[in-house]
Amino acid sequence: MKLYHGSTQIISLPKIIIGEHFLDFGYGFYTTTNEEQAIRWANIKKNRAKSQNAYLNIYEIDDNIFDSFSVLRFENPNREWLEFVIGNRQGTITHNYDFVYGRKD
Repeated sequence: MKLYHGSTQIISLPKIIIGEHFLDFGYGFYTTTNEEQAIRWANIKKNRAKSQNAYLNIYEIDDNIFDSFSVLRFENPNREWLEFVIGNRQGTITHNYDFVYGRKD
């Protein structure tokens, strides 16, 4: 599986760094299978940081990697997904999933 991460930096070895803001799926390293979405995010980050650089980081992982981890998957942006995102953004929920993924339309 190919994963993309838009950034103002080249990131060869992703690390999870806990920040002070709340994100859709909680703290973590965010990737997408949608190349265009990652490019958009790279440009958004570039503009916010007033940086000269926008990079598309590309990672190849084995599809079976998820079999040995705790995974929460949202197939559609439904009510459960929305409540999870809102809870994370507000900081009212925490979770112990290794991977959380789902659609973000």
